[in-house]
Amino acid sequence: MPSDTPGRLSMSVRKPIGVVAAITPFNVPLIKAAKLVASPLATGNTVVLLPSEEAPTLSFRFAQLLHEAGFPPGSVNVVSGFGVDVGDTLNSHPLVKTVMFTGSSRVGKHIGEICGKQMKHAVLELGGKSPLVILNDADLKLAVRTAVFGMFLYQGQACMASSRIIVEEGIYDKFIAAYKAAASQLSMGDLRDMSTILGPIISPRQRDRVRRHIDNAVKNGATIETGGNWHENRCEPTILTGITQAMDVCYEETFGPVTSVYSVKDYDAALAMANDTPYGLSSAIITNDLNKAMDFAENIDAGMVHINAPTLYDEPHVPFGGTGDSGFGREGVEVDVDALTEWKWITIQLPSTELPH
Repeated sequence: MPSDTPGRLSMSVRKPIGVVAAITPFNVPLIKAAKLVASPLATGNTVVLLPSEEAPTLSFRFAQLLHEAGFPPGSVNVVSGFGVDVGDTLNSHPLVKTVMFTGSSRVGKHIGEICGKQMKHAVLELGGKSPLVILNDADLKLAVRTAVFGMFLYQGQACMASSRIIVEEGIYDKFIAAYKAAASQLSMGDLRDMSTILGPIISPRQRDRVRRHIDNAVKNGATIETGGNWHENRCEPTILTGITQAMDVCYEETFGPVTSVYSVKDYDAALAMANDTPYGLSSAIITNDLNKAMDFAENIDAGMVHINAPTLYDEPHVPFGGTGDSGFGREGVEVDVDALTEWKWITIQLPSTELPH
């Protein structure tokens, strides 16, 4: 680096931050374990991996494979248990310098408080209520395919799921009819069968949350356009209309195969509704109008925007994350460097020069 002092060499280097706590969710346990372990190791840190208590097995196997591949003992460690016990102990440990967490906004805020009090780095990838906006000029088949994929993959148990679908009134009737037909044809069963699209909800606790959101919406006047029925722990793809602010499903993340479809007058109303949420993770718009698409990208309060593509999308090198209740910081192989290293500035005053008087 240049220096304004004659005869002085100036340089800056990055140093590993130390021990990183990586806390992964139940819905994509292997993908997140790989993602939250790779970057800390690549930047010279060690990792303590805490998987969700609802899906711990893959993380143990993943760590075992790393050790079999020759990673030094202690470089990757796995602990398991409930977050309220093991998680708090891990996150508050003085040797842990960065916490990388994927999960609910409620837990993320709690972790943020712990990290803030101890001046630790935190990367929090949290929940979402992601809007998919469909304008009158949209390709109907593309809109339906995008809505089906973006909502019902992983049984809707994804932070990026298109849980709010906002449709201009000129295409609304055609869209809702085609969307209902497509959703009702999705196969349910054992996910070990490659032809199965929808499997079970992860746990009784999550099943009860999904059921509560559906029941609360219907009780307060919503209409179930399709779905709403249960087959043991499997919920049919459910499309709701007539959603109001009095309903839990309007603002709360359901994390199940339940989406709300709204009809709006025009693009401005669609944008306003899309921004009417405390979350700001992913968003998408289906339109052939490039000006409106770019206006949406500029003005939507979200960390990610996809044009003519689903809200449910990720790549390992991008700055992944959201705003508001959807998180703090970003994940990705490039941006991870900032959270996982510390800068150190070094200067050398050459002996042949004099210090300023």
